[in-house]
Amino acid sequence: MAKEKNYPTKYGRSKPKSSRKPLILMIVGAVVLIIALIFVFLQPQPTTGTPGGTPKLKADKELVDLGDQTLGIPVKVTFQLSNTGGSTVQFTKEPYVEAREGC
Repeated sequence: MAKEKNYPTKYGRSKPKSSRKPLILMIVGAVVLIIALIFVFLQPQPTTGTPGGTPKLKADKELVDLGDQTLGIPVKVTFQLSNTGGSTVQFTKEPYVEAREGC
């Protein structure tokens, strides 16, 4: 075992030199822990596909302009729907579609 060196103080008493390694290790450990926590909490959170989320339907077309149409002649429009929410879409009653006459 290495012998500690004693240094005389102002009042003539000897004082052993203290080791600063534990203090430095604690400070470095705390800094690393803080950086790790910042890194974890600043990660972007997923917005889709999370269980327990809300279903959300998105249509590929928001508005369809069919121009002038003759009354009584059917027209056909197709929409592609996709679920961009976090859970399964379930219809509890018949889907409701509203068609409005434009200006």
